[in-house]
Amino acid sequence: MADKNFEIIARLVFLKNNKILFCKQKTEKTEDYYFLPGGHVEFGESANDSIGREIEEELGAAASEVSFIGAVENIFSDEGGKHHELNLVFSAKLDREDVESLENHLEFAWVDTTDLDGQEILPISLKNSLIKWLEDKKIFWASQKE
Repeated sequence: MADKNFEIIARLVFLKNNKILFCKQKTEKTEDYYFLPGGHVEFGESANDSIGREIEEELGAAASEVSFIGAVENIFSDEGGKHHELNLVFSAKLDREDVESLENHLEFAWVDTTDLDGQEILPISLKNSLIKWLEDKKIFWASQKE
C-alpha cells in the first residue's frame, strides 16, 4: 500500500482582467504543464486554512472573498506511484497582481482565459470544468481515471 496515495488538495482560481493565475514546476523534464495554485490539505486542517497557508508559503500573499466553485477527482499513476486526489476548487481575490514565487520549484503566470483551451493544464477534467465555469458560473463536479 505504500505506493498508493489519497490526497485532498485545495486549489484557487484567481481571476483578474480576464486572466487566471497558474503555476508550473520549474523542472528539466519535458513535461511542461500548468496547474492551479494551492496545495495539500493536511490532516486536521480545514480547506480554508490550507488555502491561507499555501498562498502565504507560495506567494507571500493573502486570498480573500474565497468561494467554493467545484470539485474534481483525479486517479492516476506516475513515477511516484498510484495517486487518488480530490481537488476542492475555490475562486478568490488575491491581494496583489504582481506575483513572484517564494518557492524555488514553482513559477507563476497569468494566462488569458481565451487561451485556456490551447494550454496544457492538469488535471484535464479540471481544465475543462474551469472553461465551462467561466461561461456559466455553475458549481462543477468531474471525475477522471487514467
